Amino acid sequence: MLQLVSFKKLNCQWSKIPVSYRGGLILAIPAVCIIAILVAWSELRQDAIAAHREIDRSESTLIETNSLLQLISSAETGVQSYVITKQANFLEPYNKAVIDLADCLEKLEDLQQNTPRQEDVREITTLVEEELDLLAEILALTQTQNAAPDVNVLLNQSKNKINRIGIITNAFRAEAREILSTRRHNLFDIRETTNIAFWSAAVVSLLSFLAALYLFNLLERELNNKQEDLRSRASELTDLNYVLATTNNTLEESNLELDRFCYIVSHDLKAPLRGIRNLSEWIEEDLADKLTKDNQKYFHLQRERIGRMENLIDGLLQYARVGRKDGTVETVDVRQLLSEVIDSIAPPPEFTIAISDQMPIITTQRLYLEQVFSNLISNGIKHHPRLDGKITISVREQESFYEFTIADDGAGIAPMSQKRVFDIFSTLDRGENKSNTGVGLAIVKKIVEERGGKITLESEEGKGASFCFQWIK
Repeated sequence: MLQLVSFKKLNCQWSKIPVSYRGGLILAIPAVCIIAILVAWSELRQDAIAAHREIDRSESTLIETNSLLQLISSAETGVQSYVITKQANFLEPYNKAVIDLADCLEKLEDLQQNTPRQEDVREITTLVEEELDLLAEILALTQTQNAAPDVNVLLNQSKNKINRIGIITNAFRAEAREILSTRRHNLFDIRETTNIAFWSAAVVSLLSFLAALYLFNLLERELNNKQEDLRSRASELTDLNYVLATTNNTLEESNLELDRFCYIVSHDLKAPLRGIRNLSEWIEEDLADKLTKDNQKYFHLQRERIGRMENLIDGLLQYARVGRKDGTVETVDVRQLLSEVIDSIAPPPEFTIAISDQMPIITTQRLYLEQVFSNLISNGIKHHPRLDGKITISVREQESFYEFTIADDGAGIAPMSQKRVFDIFSTLDRGENKSNTGVGLAIVKKIVEERGGKITLESEEGKGASFCFQWIK
């Protein structure tokens, strides 16, 4: 049970690793095993080569020392035979040994160079050279008359020297045999280690291959699951797109029906209002000489309220149709647009509207920007307490939007009233002689916010008001 839990936990952790890292890990497992095998094989091969070299050196040392002993013995025998017989043919082994010994000693020195036994070779070389000098001296005395006693003494010295050479050389050879045996054992161990390493590498490679295959299967299953999930999501997205398309079609049909309904309601509501206004004018004209001033005032007040009702209906229609009217994107020169808006509003001749010189040229929906400026400017003129008031229009460019400000020097707005100026049907002036419906600023707010911007108001009573709105680039 614990093993199953651990296995599931391992699978879970494996699934959390990014796919690119898991793919690299799968490839890294056999790669690391191969590199480790190559490194181990290289190290063992170097050890085997070194062991073979040492064995060859030891075997060559034994051969050369054996030749040295044979040559020095042959040289002594040849000299002794010549001393006894005086026959020159017995000197051939001596002459040959003198030449071969030099070559043999040179080989020994090369074999033992930079080794701890180099001093032993030098000692043997010195003894051999001394022996050859003795033999040469014996030959020289042999050719002299009455030199027998001296020759015998030298022969004894030569015999002792050869014995000394034999002892040292045999000791040297014994050490060389021991080293040779040790190195052969080392070579055997290296071969055994190589075999073990080879089979271990084979097992590890097999296990790494199986592990990589298992991890690859896990990754493949996960990718297949993800593909199935993507197919399922794609199918769901297709269904959602179909539902959305159907909903959009339904919404368009509803908007068309709503527009037709608005026109019908507008016509049906305005028609009786126009009839009432016309009837009021006809009655006032027919009874003009019979009506008192109070009656005329009441008729005039009635017509004002009818006009205000018509304006309210128009405002409601505009507010409901914001976002559904044609908003064609085009290049707009804001200064020229403002000039056209001001001309259509027709402010009093004494009223001043100042426009900043830095108005941009932007690509946007002209209809909505024109409607925002028209409402804000007409609102500033309509609610200004003086005919010679002033409105200043400025702009400040930000990274992703333009920030337009419409500031006036009118009466301002009280802090408590600022919270509801953008509410629909909210109007600060309750005078009966006003045509304000309380829809204009609500329309402005809806247009600006639907395009990702926001509008704010800064005002103090007696110091005018500043409407600041963001228009996304």
